[in-house]
Amino acid sequence: MIAVQAALDAPERALAMMLVSCATHLTPSVPGEVLRAYDARFEAAFDYMIQGSISATTKRERPEVAELLSGAYRAKGNFSREVFLSFIHDPDGVFHWNVTERLKDVSQPALVIAGQEDQTMPMEAMRALAARMPHAEFKLVADVGHSYPLERPHDFNEDLRTFLSQIGE
Repeated sequence: MIAVQAALDAPERALAMMLVSCATHLTPSVPGEVLRAYDARFEAAFDYMIQGSISATTKRERPEVAELLSGAYRAKGNFSREVFLSFIHDPDGVFHWNVTERLKDVSQPALVIAGQEDQTMPMEAMRALAARMPHAEFKLVADVGHSYPLERPHDFNEDLRTFLSQIGE
């Protein structure tokens, strides 16, 4: 999201973007009951979100990925209830960030990657992000959730190398 905003605000400073599990204008895509669950039972809902962010294959073959994510988010001062809830309730927060109408102005090449098993980022929102940028490509990755670089680092790095090699061609 930061990369997209930077490309819009300072296009001369962004050569290209590889966007992983990213979208804009999330609030309409997230059911109200989910948002209310975060308010009422943040810890339980957050645990559910972490589990929903990882593919079944990763859970089975690399359980340390879930442990890493959980530990990083739970480390004191890293990601408090207040910070997360501000994403939802702050009119300028992540869930309300909406540059949909400006995406047509993104002039840089972009690769938008979505994990097929990502249950934390609405698939239609990720597809819409790519579809609205004139020089974007969308890639759906099987057996991956929200954390492609952690779940399959070798494949992610190969996609990054390939994308970067095409920049400037």
